[in-house]
Amino acid sequence: MTKSIGLTIAAVLCFGIQSEGRQMENTPTPASGNESPQTVVTLKKIGLKEAPTVDRVKLVGTRDSVVLLYSIRGAELHGSTVAIYATTPAEPERSASVMKIRTLLPARIAWDARIKDGDSYELVYEVAGGALNSLRFASATGEALDITTHYPFESFFHPHFIRSNSQNITPAVAATVDKKKIVLFKQVGTAQEPTYRDLSVGDDGIVGGENEPWVVVKHGQSGQALFDVLPGRLGLVSSRSPKSGAAAQEIVFPDRVAYEFDAAPLADDVLVFATGKPSVLLLGSRRAHPIQLSARERSWLGRLSSPSLYVDGTLVHIAGLLNPGAATAAVLYGSCPVADLVKR
Repeated sequence: MTKSIGLTIAAVLCFGIQSEGRQMENTPTPASGNESPQTVVTLKKIGLKEAPTVDRVKLVGTRDSVVLLYSIRGAELHGSTVAIYATTPAEPERSASVMKIRTLLPARIAWDARIKDGDSYELVYEVAGGALNSLRFASATGEALDITTHYPFESFFHPHFIRSNSQNITPAVAATVDKKKIVLFKQVGTAQEPTYRDLSVGDDGIVGGENEPWVVVKHGQSGQALFDVLPGRLGLVSSRSPKSGAAAQEIVFPDRVAYEFDAAPLADDVLVFATGKPSVLLLGSRRAHPIQLSARERSWLGRLSSPSLYVDGTLVHIAGLLNPGAATAAVLYGSCPVADLVKR
């Protein structure tokens, strides 16, 4: 049984959770002479003491603040757990439990979250079954629903909520089937049994838009893995609309090898945060011109996992996990005005 997840971290903090960690470090920014003219975001460590045990992070926004969700795997007598907590980049020493996922296998699972109606969470996550993976949706009331029961002989990976500027639309979930194609489930969490439609071929994909979706897709390639993720090339697909019948078109991000990525709508553009060597921001309209990130140590940008983007009305927020699983692990966070990217 999942726990109720209808409270925001902001509400929990008002009741005075005791501090359990250190204060945010004063991480100096690089000297201006060392920064690229394209640099607009500096990533800094936040003082999350649990960072060495964290395996994923995710940024979401409530009515009042930006929230950082993070997951920690644990063991139980009969299986394993993935516990998800919420904190804020500004006060990482305060946290609240969101939900606990019980799993049969101790494997790292992919999950995603979104805010519903401004003050509650919805989640989607993988259910590892050995030979085949399924997907499960957790509603704001804590109800857990299987969304792939219509497809018992297919295996699903990398679930993502559709990236949209609206929090009130019916949940839609994109996922990878057999690590070969990107599909979209609509009407998730309703009385109607979800079915999918194909969007693109690929190993992983982030879907955005509401009427005619776009897809940022990754095509895997051979090479050395980074934190157990193989490299690949990114492309931006303007998806085929069932009504228009127009063919989907993919345009590539040239000369860009990526491992993990997130994407979000940015005005009339698409913003991508891709981990690599180094990690960068990419704009769909300027695919050949990556936007460089900065950090106190340049090497951090080549050691990131679990990238996350959140865009509110005025700011772009980004976060990632540095050296996951190591004693030196840390959560990095930074932000910049939307206008700094839109005007490029």
